[in-house]
Amino acid sequence: MFYRKNIESIQVSFSFLLLLACLCFNIQVKAGEVIMATGDWCPYVCEPSSEEGKEGYLVEIMKNVFHKAGYKVTTQLLPYARSIKLTRAGEIDGIIGVYRGDVPDFIFPVRHQGVSRNYFYTKRGVGWKFSGISSLKNIERIGLVLGYDYGDSEFQLYIDTHPEKTVMTTGNKPFERNVSRLLLDRVDAIVEDDKVARYYFRKMGVSGQISSAGAMGGHSRVYIVFSPALPPEKSQKLTRILTDGIVELRQSGQLAAIMEKYGVGDWIK
Repeated sequence: MFYRKNIESIQVSFSFLLLLACLCFNIQVKAGEVIMATGDWCPYVCEPSSEEGKEGYLVEIMKNVFHKAGYKVTTQLLPYARSIKLTRAGEIDGIIGVYRGDVPDFIFPVRHQGVSRNYFYTKRGVGWKFSGISSLKNIERIGLVLGYDYGDSEFQLYIDTHPEKTVMTTGNKPFERNVSRLLLDRVDAIVEDDKVARYYFRKMGVSGQISSAGAMGGHSRVYIVFSPALPPEKSQKLTRILTDGIVELRQSGQLAAIMEKYGVGDWIK
């Protein structure tokens, strides 16, 4: 009888420890999930359902790095302005693919994850070229995306003071919609990152119908950022994992393989 009670006591204790271990494991899995907002801004971030499963090079980098660190990365495809609002409120942990000027209050890693430069585009044969803010008086309407920082303070001031000259696009697939507006003569010019523009022109089969009309400003850095509502110790840990993980990807050659899939090179030459 004494032996049986000891056995039963050991079995109960083992069951309790097993239950406790399972609970701890579940807590760790939950704590190791990072929820990130993405958009439709290929090749940086892409909508997999319309891009043959491609998620964008920034998303692949994020998932690769954080998977190795034991995290699960969940992405949510959202309109850009909404992703900023939800992330600022702490409902989402971060955003993949932003300019510093869009979200200066967010938590940034010490190094950027891409380089961007914006260009004006017109229908082929129009002849207009951007040569400074004064040249904008020669066109009537510019197609833009609501919430974007275009990386040039003079142009941003122009947008703010000339709302009648801009047509703002919201929702998903904003650049593709702006391209359609351009081809239908609903706007005279559109502005976009050169990598993004070339990607979608090829995809839409309209490369021969559109011309580059000049670059605006200099190069802007692209980042993966985290919510200012996160506890400081968590955001600092996430940015450190990201920065260190990209160094490892670059050294191993995995980063080059990811970038090659999207037809772009390493942003750090």
